[in-house]
Amino acid sequence: MPRVLILEDETVLRAATARALAKLPAEVVEAATLAEALAQLDRGLPDVIVSDLDLPDGSGIELIGELGRRRARVPVIFVSAYLRAFRAQIPPHADVEVREKPVALDELRALVRERIGGVDDAIAPFAVADYLQLACMGKHSVAIEVTTTGKSRGRIEVVRGDIWHAVDEVGPGLDAFRRLTFAAATEVACRTLRGAPGTRTIEGRWEALLLDTARAHDEASWDGPAEVEELDPNDAAALEAALDEFDLEGALSAAADDAAAAAPPLARSTAPEVPRVDEFARAREQAIDALLGRDYPTAASYFARAHALRPDDRAVAANLERLAALGYAGSNQTEEEHDA
Repeated sequence: MPRVLILEDETVLRAATARALAKLPAEVVEAATLAEALAQLDRGLPDVIVSDLDLPDGSGIELIGELGRRRARVPVIFVSAYLRAFRAQIPPHADVEVREKPVALDELRALVRERIGGVDDAIAPFAVADYLQLACMGKHSVAIEVTTTGKSRGRIEVVRGDIWHAVDEVGPGLDAFRRLTFAAATEVACRTLRGAPGTRTIEGRWEALLLDTARAHDEASWDGPAEVEELDPNDAAALEAALDEFDLEGALSAAADDAAAAAPPLARSTAPEVPRVDEFARAREQAIDALLGRDYPTAASYFARAHALRPDDRAVAANLERLAALGYAGSNQTEEEHDA
C-alpha cells in the first residue's frame, strides 16, 4: 500500500490532514517536527510527502536534501502561508508542488492521489538552483552543500531569502556562487542555518544573480570557456560585457586580433550581420528586464523576438518554455509595435 508522510507542527491541522488523506488507499504517517520526519524516513521511504516549510526545528526544505542523500525520488507537496505574492514565479518541477495555506482538504487529497502512481525517472534530481529558488522565495536561512562522491565542493548560504555567501575550493564570493550553482556531477543537500550570519560576500537580488549565472553558464558552454577564463574573475562587469560579446557570430576566432586592436570582437562578422546581432542582444536584455519586473507577457514577447533572431540560443529557448508553462505564450511582436 502507498505510504504518505505528513510533516506539520500544528496539531489540529495535522490531524485534519491525516483524516482527509486516510480516505485514500494509502497508509498515512505523521510527524510534528523535522527530526520526527527524518526518523520516519529511516524507517522507510514514503511514496509522497506533505510538508509545511516553517517548523520548530528547521525547514521542510531539508527533507529534499535528505532524500537526495538517500538517492530517493519522492514527490513533495509543500504547504505554506507565504506564497500569494510568489505563485507566478515558482517554476514547475516534477518532484515539488507548492501550495498556499489554507488548502482545501479535497484539493490536497487529489494532489496526493495524482502522485501516488510514481515519479518520472527521466526528470533530473534536485539541483542547486532548485534549492535556491525555494529558500529565497520563502525567506528561509539555509546552507546548500555541494559534494562530489562524498568530497565537499563548497556551499552556498541563504540568509532570510538573500543569497549571502558562497565558498568553494578556489575561494569565496560571487565567482564561487557561479561555479557551484551549475557544477556538474554533484550531490546537493540543504540544512537550516542557525545563529548569527557570517560575513556577507555576495550582494544583489537573488533573481538577478540566478539569471546572470544561468546566462554565464549557458554562454560559456555554448561558445567556449576559454574566453571567459581570460577575464578577471573579480570583475563582474567585464564578465557580463563578455557574455554579450559571445553572442556575436564568429567572435571566438577573431577575439585575439580584435583585442589587440582595442575593438569589439566583430572581425569575422560581416557588416549586415552586426545590426541583427545587436537586435538579438537588445531583445534579450529587454526580456530579462521585463522578467525581473514580473511583466511576464512583455518578457515572453521579447524572448520570442530573440528566439526568432537566434533559434540556437538555449537560454532564450529555456525561458520561453518556462513562460509558456506558466501560461505566457510569446509573440515576436512587442506591445510598442502592436500599438504603432
